Amino acid sequence: MVYACLSPWIVKKIDEDTRLGPSILKEATDRSDIKAWQKKNADTFRELQRPRYVVTGLLPEFAFESARDTFIKNHQMPGFEKADWKSDAYSMEFRKQKYQEAMDKTPIHLAAANEALKELEPMIHSAQHCSPHGVSYDDIDLFARLRSITIIKGIQMPPKVAAYMEYFSKAADIPLYTGMAL
Repeated sequence: MVYACLSPWIVKKIDEDTRLGPSILKEATDRSDIKAWQKKNADTFRELQRPRYVVTGLLPEFAFESARDTFIKNHQMPGFEKADWKSDAYSMEFRKQKYQEAMDKTPIHLAAANEALKELEPMIHSAQHCSPHGVSYDDIDLFARLRSITIIKGIQMPPKVAAYMEYFSKAADIPLYTGMAL
């Protein structure tokens, strides 16, 4: 289950390559409820996780200032259009200021994030898969998104969500970010 750290599109490409043997994953089950939950809460989680990625000092992909700057330039804060954010319309100092403002709003966003996770709880079918049909691309996508929020100190995953995350973390041998949470 090493696939869990990759984007669902990359996983699909690898999984469909017949040179690697038969496919092991089911197609996405069109969990419109989970997709709607993700869309509804995307800005809250982005404001919490994006600044933390670049300030933890523990993620190897952000070891260099140039890597942190590239991430910041390519990942806008909510309220900004991606094309504008990536253009020369904003300085790096401005972007970093917006990332810091997001960090400063942690108490507000953290409360919203914890409420959102309570909403997700009944949508998780079991610790082994989010849909009743078994492991699918839905799980690749959901685990990756939820893993990213484990970098947030104070995040409170309800029991079913926590069990799901622990299962996939162990099954995929991909650690959660809880040990470096800010």
